[in-house]
Amino acid sequence: MFQRVLICTDLADGLQRLIHFVPSLSASGLSHITFLHTTPLLTDRGVPRPDTEQENKAKEKLSVALTHCPDGVDVQVDVQSGRPIDHILKAIKTHEPDLLVLGT
Repeated sequence: MFQRVLICTDLADGLQRLIHFVPSLSASGLSHITFLHTTPLLTDRGVPRPDTEQENKAKEKLSVALTHCPDGVDVQVDVQSGRPIDHILKAIKTHEPDLLVLGT
């Protein structure tokens, strides 16, 4: 069965609700769960730059997953700024998930 999952959420697709089900997900055999969220770059001043305010809000919402983490389960929250596809591909290479969950 699946042991490693990458859950990509835009925080509007409902997938972030899975943070409350980490114990249930681990009971199904998952040992490594990564939540990935990408915020758009700010471009209002010419040079694109990370939106640290939005990154911090996303980290705060997703960090609840870390408090529900049973022993033996590695849960990570990864929040980046930029194009989602770039960070999803990078996360796939880094975390090597058995299952990729994408929202809308």
